Parts: sequence; structure tokens; C-alpha cells
Amino acid sequence: MNKSWLYKGRRAYRMKNYDAAMDYYEKAIAEGDTQAMYLATRMYQSGTGIQKSIYKARALFKQAANEGHKKAENALAMIANTSYIQRCFYVEEICKLRGKYK
Repeated sequence: MNKSWLYKGRRAYRMKNYDAAMDYYEKAIAEGDTQAMYLATRMYQSGTGIQKSIYKARALFKQAANEGHKKAENALAMIANTSYIQRCFYVEEICKLRGKYK
């Protein structure tokens, strides 16, 4: 696995170059990098630099969780144990908080 895709994605994200970040994350995901799956999921959740998609976020969470990523497992469990409206609200609130405490 080429970890440089993940590092380049993180760097592009910090520089607010979201298109490049997602491109790098997708390359890392293609190589099976669960951390890149998790980070791309967060972008889909919040709509940061891309169109917000709860469905894509959930699919990536599930893929990362199936491959052993602990944060994705926890997030998927929380999302699965709530109603659809609560899930949407929860994801939106978490994204707001993450932005607040960076």
C-alpha cells in the first residue's frame, strides 16, 4: 500500500484543495487504505468540497468498518442505531463540532 496518497490527500485537505484531496483519497482507497476511506467519508458527511451524500458516507463507513477501521466501526454502529432523521441530524452536528475543535 502506498501511504503517500494518504499523506498527499491530508496535505491537500489542509490547504483547502478539496478536489485534489478526494482524488488522492480515492487512489489510496483503491489500494485498500481504510484511513483514506474514513477521511473521504467525513468529506461526504459534511459536504466539504464535494456534494454532501449520507449514502456514500455510509457505504464508505461500512467498507472501512469491514476492513477493521475502529472509528468507522463505532460511527457505523451509532448511525445504525438511530432513525433516518436522527442520523442526518447527528452527522450534521458531528461535522459542525469537528470543524469547531480542529
